[in-house]
Amino acid sequence: MAIFDPKTKDQITKIFNNVTEDVRIEVYDESEDTPMVEFITELCSFSDKLTCAYYDPVCERSRELGIERIPGLNLTRADAEDQGVRFSGIPAGHEINSLIAAILELGGAGAVLAPELEERAANIKGPLDIKVFVTLGCPHCPGAVLRSHKLAVMNPNIKAEMIEAETFSQLAMQYDVSAVPKMVFSNGEELIGDQPFEAILAAAEIEAAV
Repeated sequence: MAIFDPKTKDQITKIFNNVTEDVRIEVYDESEDTPMVEFITELCSFSDKLTCAYYDPVCERSRELGIERIPGLNLTRADAEDQGVRFSGIPAGHEINSLIAAILELGGAGAVLAPELEERAANIKGPLDIKVFVTLGCPHCPGAVLRSHKLAVMNPNIKAEMIEAETFSQLAMQYDVSAVPKMVFSNGEELIGDQPFEAILAAAEIEAAV
């Protein structure tokens, strides 16, 4: 049974026509017969630029990337080089927009930034991890996710992970998530709300307290 209705499929397929480079979606889950695998497999059928690869959560690739949560996704280009673009939990609801944005970003159709912002992003030394807590019903969350992922793609020292707060409720409690989107940076910074790229960049540039 199809997950996407014909109208939604048609809309997403038209968006994917803008993708010019191959994108690889790695699925980490307990088996190949799960809602996450079904979801991504169907999505990848909408474009010949997309491929889906399933990984056991305890495989060597998972250990190499430091995948901590399942179900989870890691997005790369065709060469499978890590881009730091992670999803923990199924990116359904409003978060389908975050996943589509990540595919466009890696597929050569991402938004173009001012050169000075690109230079600042490239100069972040890291390593830096960004956790973006979301809920699937939040219309403001995809903006925070897509900007964090863009920052990760621009700098190999950065990883950005969408975390669905209801699926990973204990982790959300650990980080005191009372409103979403909430961004938690490994340098100690936090942001709440759909912040502009400049605000996310500024938080990422702050060095961790010694």
